[in-house]
Amino acid sequence: IQNKKQSVDWRSSCCMKPSTITGFLIRYHRLKQNISQEGLCKGICVVSYLSKIEQGVVCASDEIIHQLFHALKLTYHDEADFLAQAKQTLYDYFEKHFMQEENIQEAKDIQKHREELLCSPLCVETLLACAFMKFIVHHFDSTAIEKEQQELTVFEPMMSDEQHFLYHYVCSIHPDFETRLMHLKKAGNYISCSPQRYMLGYRYYEKGFHDEALEYMNQAYSLACEEGNVHVMMDAVLIIGNCYCNNYNEKLMCHYYRIADRIARSLKKQDIHYTIQYNLGSTYLQWKQYDKAKAYVLASLHNEIFDQILTYQKLALVSFELNEHMEMKHYLEQADQLIDKEPSLSDMNDFVHCYCSNNIQEEHYLKLLEKLSSDTSFPYGFQKFYALYLFEAYMKRRRYKDALALSVKFRFDFPDKC
Repeated sequence: IQNKKQSVDWRSSCCMKPSTITGFLIRYHRLKQNISQEGLCKGICVVSYLSKIEQGVVCASDEIIHQLFHALKLTYHDEADFLAQAKQTLYDYFEKHFMQEENIQEAKDIQKHREELLCSPLCVETLLACAFMKFIVHHFDSTAIEKEQQELTVFEPMMSDEQHFLYHYVCSIHPDFETRLMHLKKAGNYISCSPQRYMLGYRYYEKGFHDEALEYMNQAYSLACEEGNVHVMMDAVLIIGNCYCNNYNEKLMCHYYRIADRIARSLKKQDIHYTIQYNLGSTYLQWKQYDKAKAYVLASLHNEIFDQILTYQKLALVSFELNEHMEMKHYLEQADQLIDKEPSLSDMNDFVHCYCSNNIQEEHYLKLLEKLSSDTSFPYGFQKFYALYLFEAYMKRRRYKDALALSVKFRFDFPDKC
């Protein structure tokens, strides 16, 4: 990460001179309207001159520029006051996005003036901001991603480092793992900052590559300290704790969870506290330390329906292992009452019912575990939790080859406590 910008001022993404971008802007709108160069410049200038304008080779007069925009049935907005206000709004939007602050008003202002901004020197950063907004709403929508990429590609030759960073960063929100990594690494070639390092580490983490995840998360934490980005500091140490949890390193897991919890308290992020308690409870459940597990899982119970169901499921499993059958029944009932509101967790609920009813020899139980341990819509840690139960089921059925393959896939390294 040496020799890369680490202190980012998003004003630099709005620094292109109007004369530099105008030609690209004309080409962008001409292609959007499917107009040929000959069709656009007829009666205004020769085709070769328009070609040079679009390439940014020549700086045309204001008269020719306005005639070309008029031919496109558009108005070029280069008013100083308008650009100054819009530039500040765009800066605030990106700054708040990466600092994880609310930027709803900035997003509304950009959308309100979108058409004018797309006919201004701020076209590129407007397209980038709109792409960020779209991907936040339509996460992993490959069709939307391709459309935005095509529009932005027109401007790639004249993008600043900050704009290239934003372009590749937003393109990394893609369903294909290798494509995500490629764009995130390209973004880092322009600017190495804590959000980029965090996202790169997270992509490895969600696939279970913990060594790579730890490397990038430690870089993210270090950069976040330099930048004053306290949210990335918290998120990075939380994932570091998760990595050590999945690697069965109790000492380091607890160490980093404590740091994350302290930062969360200072930010008044109570949801992170609940997440840490739940993770600890689930971990100790896997490690068969049931009393410890129960205490942590109970401490994670709060009002979010999704998390409540998961918590009740884990409490039912712990109560079963502790032979507390009345409590187990109560927690199962609590989960059942909520499951209709979160149907994505129904297979997990079925698994808990099977396990707590000692129906683990049934084929349905095995199929549930095979499905849950391979469901990539959930984080790696979720898959690994159910893979441990599947491993035991394979061993009881003497399906040793399947058990071995599973242990290799999830890199099981059982601690002595298991």
